[in-house]
Amino acid sequence: MLTAVDLSGEIINLLEVDNIKYIKEREFFCPGCKGKIVLKNGSIKARHFAHKSLKNCEFYSENESQEHLQLKMDLYKWLNYDTYAQVEYYLPEIMQIADIMVESNIALEVQCSSLSLKYLSERTLSYKKIGCSVLWLLGENLHLGEKMNRLNMNFLYFSMNCGFYYWELHNKQKCIVLKYLIHEDLKGNLIYKEKIFPFFKGNLLDILRFPYRKQKSEVIEGKKISDMELYISQNLRRKNGKWMELAGLYYQKGLSLRDIKNYPVQYFPLGFNYYKWLINGSDHSSFLQINRDLSPYYENFIKYYKLRDKTSRQLMYPPAFYGKM
Repeated sequence: MLTAVDLSGEIINLLEVDNIKYIKEREFFCPGCKGKIVLKNGSIKARHFAHKSLKNCEFYSENESQEHLQLKMDLYKWLNYDTYAQVEYYLPEIMQIADIMVESNIALEVQCSSLSLKYLSERTLSYKKIGCSVLWLLGENLHLGEKMNRLNMNFLYFSMNCGFYYWELHNKQKCIVLKYLIHEDLKGNLIYKEKIFPFFKGNLLDILRFPYRKQKSEVIEGKKISDMELYISQNLRRKNGKWMELAGLYYQKGLSLRDIKNYPVQYFPLGFNYYKWLINGSDHSSFLQINRDLSPYYENFIKYYKLRDKTSRQLMYPPAFYGKM
């Protein structure tokens, strides 16, 4: 924690305190639960406040990691070069503390550890309820891997210029990374493009608005997968849950996954299930951070590639490209 309230009700922001000796004798309280907290000023971890006990606090579920603390400090300092931001901003109407509040209606949440989908949903929907946008910026443990998991899916955002995108914070390298034009192949492996923005270089708010800026259309290339039939057979033999579910759906239609011989499209936007689409005509996921209807994008995407000859590669474009076809 970087903020506290003293006995007089004054909010103490450690990032704005030049000399710690002027405040160290005061009593401090959590801005949320009002419980007693202590000032810690060691040599290993940046100075911060900590609860004596988290047992009765609904605002902080665990003591902060050094990564979370440092990232919050860096982003707050960076934002305040160009705009007005507040760290650990308490919102009494929804009883939540935003890691950083920008211009009174943009909440930045620095998330460094796993959390339940239920908690993520509750927190996100609470912000939306009061008309506040929320951007989740992900620490090292939540960086994208080779495949997308359910938690990753619900940190995704979408724009017509960048498609599906995901924000990562890199504390050691001191940069924010935008992963965008995210697609997955028939095996669930991810491909995407990256933009790296060093800390304290440029306007952070402008960087976070990058996906919505008008820009030159980009392209990402996926190479042809030649062993899909073998891959499906292996997963069915291993009784892989995902593939067994699909096999069951095909069986109900009197079909078999092993009968699919040709794959005119091998890379897809996230959330689009090609195998279910083949038998149902439409099937896609929903995303917690995305409000818009993605059906037109998926339909235009499939329409475009069905008209193309099969080649050894597949080129994919931003959603805006397919909307012009």
